[in-house]
Amino acid sequence: DHRDLHSFPTRRSSDLRLELMVTERAVEPAREGVDVALLLDPKPDPAVRSRILGRFELYPVASPRFIARQGRPEEPDDLERFRCIGTLPEERWHFAGGPVSVRPVLAVNRWEVAREAAVAGIGIARLPVFLWHSDYERSELLPVLGQEPAGASEAVARFRPSRYAHPAVRAFLEQLSTTFAALEPWPRGA
Repeated sequence: DHRDLHSFPTRRSSDLRLELMVTERAVEPAREGVDVALLLDPKPDPAVRSRILGRFELYPVASPRFIARQGRPEEPDDLERFRCIGTLPEERWHFAGGPVSVRPVLAVNRWEVAREAAVAGIGIARLPVFLWHSDYERSELLPVLGQEPAGASEAVARFRPSRYAHPAVRAFLEQLSTTFAALEPWPRGA
């Protein structure tokens, strides 16, 4: 789903302007004339220059309503018996003790949609903290296995090699790295 392009000034430089395009498809910076493409958990592409901006853990979360109806898993293997929300019809969530296979009752291609479904009580979703920390503060989503992550994801910038040398692109990538580094790894009080 394509959204309108938006231009807005950044706080660090009032003369720097960005065009932001949100899309569900993979963008090829060199072919499409895009300076930087941001991806969450992309498949490696050795033909494209890239930079990891941040890495974040994914945690299974559910609504208090879901937990009251269905209970809470006591250990990762219990997830095989619970209604889960994922990104694929079948997936493996990676815990310290090994992977756990889940068959999501709802598979969606956007974490934001998985978050909404979890808040609605449909099942347990595996999400990065930055997407659910506000829901936790409002008691709408709770981690179901404490601070045990179910894998991790990376935010990656892909860019055209010829444009990386431009100071504005370098500054943009540095600011994104700083922003990802400042994300809280765990909600306060959880």
